Amino acid sequence: MIKIGTKGLGVFAACSLLASSLPYAVNADAKSLNDISGHWAAQAINTAVDKGYVDGYPDGTFKPESKVTRAEFLSLLLKALKVAPAPGAGNDWYVPYVNTAVTCGIHKYEDFTTGDWNSALTRYEMARLTARAALGQQNQDDKKWMYLATKAGLINGLDDTGTLGEDQTTTRAQAITIIERVLKIAAGEKLPWDKHAVSRAEVAWHGTNVFTMWPRYFDEKNIGKFDISNFQWAAADGKYSEKVLNFTVVDMEDPNDPFRAEVEGMQFEFLDWRSGSQDLFYSKATSNSYVTFSKIQQNITGSYPGGFNFSFGGTVSVSKIVPEEIMNHMDNSWEKNYEKQADGQQVEYSKLFTGMPQIEWHKAHGHNPGYVKDMPKEGGTFYWYSAQLHPKGDYFSAVKNLMNISYGPSTEYQLKVGPKSRGVSFTGYTNYDVKNP
Repeated sequence: MIKIGTKGLGVFAACSLLASSLPYAVNADAKSLNDISGHWAAQAINTAVDKGYVDGYPDGTFKPESKVTRAEFLSLLLKALKVAPAPGAGNDWYVPYVNTAVTCGIHKYEDFTTGDWNSALTRYEMARLTARAALGQQNQDDKKWMYLATKAGLINGLDDTGTLGEDQTTTRAQAITIIERVLKIAAGEKLPWDKHAVSRAEVAWHGTNVFTMWPRYFDEKNIGKFDISNFQWAAADGKYSEKVLNFTVVDMEDPNDPFRAEVEGMQFEFLDWRSGSQDLFYSKATSNSYVTFSKIQQNITGSYPGGFNFSFGGTVSVSKIVPEEIMNHMDNSWEKNYEKQADGQQVEYSKLFTGMPQIEWHKAHGHNPGYVKDMPKEGGTFYWYSAQLHPKGDYFSAVKNLMNISYGPSTEYQLKVGPKSRGVSFTGYTNYDVKNP
């Protein structure tokens, strides 16, 4: 019997071997299937049929693009794992499989709140079932299932940008492919994972992808402590509040980065000392760089109070990323040496998205007019983007072994209305033994 999950679950000791066929199919030789030649999942389908836990249809087809119901997938999964269905009361053929899946920790009776066992299985539901089966996960956070499944290599994205399609239904071909991956993990194999899918899934789970994209700067051992819901603030007048929706890393060298479109057109602040004095100019991100950004939701009831000039939101920043010799430098005098060669084509340390380019970018994208005089009197919901540009490569945190993500609310609203905030920070730990993917 296959031991389910690398962590193991004691309840599996009560499950026995199974050798039977699907209730909706007949035994078939994989070579006789007449509709899978050239199909992307042909190899997995042939393997599964040879193993005996799935069959074709009486007409010799497999119907790889047909939808799979919840009941069908669960029976396939248990048969593939050679877990015998326990007898159970009820007229529906799938009842023994459901009861056994609950006993074995793969399913909970309360998992499905809509539809029934004849409903088409979604990719999110498949992620939850297979993460439990392959990893022995008893996670209690519903938003985390897709992250666990993608990080384990069970589920990949639907396209080159890692689209998750959590609400999309599952086909027979997809079901067999994922089940074969479950078997590989159960046998001790470590699977490759889709960086773009994992990045999307991590953001969907807890609002950041730093543990996927930046393991050099944010060691995964601290992953469970990040909580984006702490990054919010409400003004004393009851008219204004804001909350940070994400802190996301974008690889500007990767044309398929799933979040690239969010930061297109941003210009960052460079300092040029080549003339002997400090000159300021703005430049877009180079290809060999990262951009981090946060989308801050601003909720405004009625008009801004009098005396306000700007409708800016708060700021989210991360510790500067710098060359190794700059770690723990006590002042910013080192910036002159690195900026003497600054021409907008190279990035040696982190830079800010600020000034007029920030205002014009928000106006152009329709997120926020930037000036209070242009805000509607009835208020509404607006968005403010806070961003930084960072070097890409074997760089280091300016504070050595720590990396801080810090949030400060709208400066003008704090000063004129209050309450004043000391901000909120999350501290991660670096791991310079690894490279970012």
